[in-house]
Amino acid sequence: MLIPYPIRGKEAQPNAYSACGGRALLALLERNNYSVDTVYDSEEALAYLESGNYDVLILDIMMPKLDGLAVLRLLREQSCSIPVLLLSAKSEVEDKVTDLDMGANDYLTKPFSTAELMARIRAMTRSQAGGQVTSRLTFGNTDQATFALSSPHGSFHLANKECQM
Repeated sequence: MLIPYPIRGKEAQPNAYSACGGRALLALLERNNYSVDTVYDSEEALAYLESGNYDVLILDIMMPKLDGLAVLRLLREQSCSIPVLLLSAKSEVEDKVTDLDMGANDYLTKPFSTAELMARIRAMTRSQAGGQVTSRLTFGNTDQATFALSSPHGSFHLANKECQM
């Protein structure tokens, strides 16, 4: 998962891009077993997307350099089909409809519930697999559905990237 959201202290300006907000989002996703790359601005996001393989992209509309909508437009012009969740303070129905029609897969208005964010991410990744996954793939003693590594001495929850490896 790639999140263009500034988390570097001195580069983040005191506005919607607060360092605390970015760190909190990163911590939330990692605590839920997602492997996350965070970048400061749209240029870094585009560079990461060229070289990485991501399941979801979370874009804040109000990000430094190019805004999130410009990044979305560029991705869709390049036929990039990565699911995109837009975060925005704009709550008007017209804004949501326009942005979803532009190619976003989902739209979440700030401030948002962390439970709702996690549910939307699960829905976006589930739809990539062509529907809800009902079977569990187990390799050795690693359960890839729950990211659990078990042994006779107990179990340990892995991060998404660790489980993929």
